[in-house]
Amino acid sequence: MIISTENVDYNVKIIGDAKNGTPLFFLHGFLGSIENWNDLVSQFEVPIILIDLPGHGQSHFKEVDNYSFQDWNNDFKSILDQLKINDLNLYGYSMGGRLALSFACEYTQMVNRLILESSSPGMRDEAERKKRVEKDNLNCDNIMNDYQTFVKEWNDNQLFINQKERNLNGWEVQNRIRLSKNPEQLSLSLQFLGAGKMPSLWGKLKNLESSSMLITGSEDSTYCRIATECLHEIPDCKWVNISNCGHNIHLEQPIQFIESIKSFLQS
Repeated sequence: MIISTENVDYNVKIIGDAKNGTPLFFLHGFLGSIENWNDLVSQFEVPIILIDLPGHGQSHFKEVDNYSFQDWNNDFKSILDQLKINDLNLYGYSMGGRLALSFACEYTQMVNRLILESSSPGMRDEAERKKRVEKDNLNCDNIMNDYQTFVKEWNDNQLFINQKERNLNGWEVQNRIRLSKNPEQLSLSLQFLGAGKMPSLWGKLKNLESSSMLITGSEDSTYCRIATECLHEIPDCKWVNISNCGHNIHLEQPIQFIESIKSFLQS
């Protein structure tokens, strides 16, 4: 179904009866879509709601000159209101994790369980954010100028180095999803919601009321370090670090990923 807000038409897919238990929302990462979850969601016995992030899949920005993390918070709240959902469990991966955390920090009483895979509360340093914006703007140019080359170079990122050998079928599905993107919409998403545009949420972590779980891959040293720091800031938080795994746990080690989430939801 399509749910419209002021700035974005969102593609939303509901699996199961959202009134039969607390729904679990999945927010994919940059270059992803709701198709990323096709082989995973059947493993859960709770209602599942999938959303294409702005500029991804079938979720399209309208005629907008600007869009912020606050706009995302407002949009996601509007989606929940239209679905008549007052409490939820919320999972996000990478970019989707940053968006999930942004919403949870503002509407913490609505989020029962928060699950963040390979994600971050943002950059503390303004100069670092500015540098990242410049990098993201360059990537936006690359997306518009030669999208297929951009995807190939993105796939070669050290974060994703062992994905193909660990889950060839999953990697091929992921690559197909990446190549199917609308470059103009994707460029807007990175321009508006890239890591450099994210306000630092470090100071808000202590106010989270959600029971939280951080998932990382043991080979992803950057996000393991971030998880260690978050563990000391978020009041009710656990950290699951999956062995033989990089940035994308749900692709590289899907069984352990599913078991970790199911165990957390049942605890």
